[in-house]
Amino acid sequence: MLLIVTHGGPGIGGGHASRCLALAEAFSSLGFPVVLAANRWAVEFFQSNWDSNQPLQVLELRDPLDAAVGDLVPRMWDLRPTLTVADSYLLGCRELDALRGLGRLFVIDDLRTLPVDLHAHGVLNYSLTAHELGYVRGRLLLGPRYALLRRIFWRLEPRGGERILVIPGASDPLGVNLELLRWDLPFPLDLVVGPMVPRDLVEELTALSKGARNVRVLVSPPDLPDRMASCGTVLCTSSVTAYEALALGKRIVTFQVADNQASNGRAIGEMGLGIDLGPWGSWGRGELIWAVERAFPPPPGAVDPRGALNAAEEMARWAVEG
Repeated sequence: MLLIVTHGGPGIGGGHASRCLALAEAFSSLGFPVVLAANRWAVEFFQSNWDSNQPLQVLELRDPLDAAVGDLVPRMWDLRPTLTVADSYLLGCRELDALRGLGRLFVIDDLRTLPVDLHAHGVLNYSLTAHELGYVRGRLLLGPRYALLRRIFWRLEPRGGERILVIPGASDPLGVNLELLRWDLPFPLDLVVGPMVPRDLVEELTALSKGARNVRVLVSPPDLPDRMASCGTVLCTSSVTAYEALALGKRIVTFQVADNQASNGRAIGEMGLGIDLGPWGSWGRGELIWAVERAFPPPPGAVDPRGALNAAEEMARWAVEG
């Protein structure tokens, strides 16, 4: 059995839940039962996006997640998961040690702001710079070979297109879509509005787009992966979305709305995978037009679309065989 401990929602974002969902789907495809222990937002996200014939067992946790772990561990003793996966910036060394007491523990990490490898049996970090972070112990799955992309990306075929798909994150905390709409850009835009964007901002975007040239506002589109496969260029944060676009061979222009996205953005630019503009607010309309006009496709195989399955197979083998 796989136990996943994570969370999401306003102030947290959707990245932790999204990549845990991808890993859960991969384990499910290998025949592992999956138990999700998460807050209400992440539970609802999993349930509405679950792509597996296997059932998903859910334990809803209270917020904040670090406090909830103390209640979770005693509840899990009898189940004894084969593997526990934890993904949250709120989980400190004490919480990780408690989860490790249940059995084999893997942590999904980004920046090694804590020495998570010293408090878990293994670490999964699929960032482009993961090998530079100084992990010293445990089973290490590092780099984009293990990119946690959802199951739909395993079988999605890219197609050509001309539109610019804009994805500023599940909550768009800095109001990127609204500002881009006001810039009156000279190319066709599809502005993706995430599930955590406040209702009043959604209404404002929708109203403004009616008078805009060649702009579509897409509110939580269920066919977002397919739209990505058929667009020309993806303008997005340097988060899991960038890896999805790279796996599809799309031209990408990236930017950052959070500090934890900066190193990936720099790596995308330095490795010639796309154009990185830097943090939102440090560039403007002219720089964006320049970048979109010069965007280029990444080299083939930059990101493995089946990275979640690669990770699940190695983790499952290690957890079972030791």
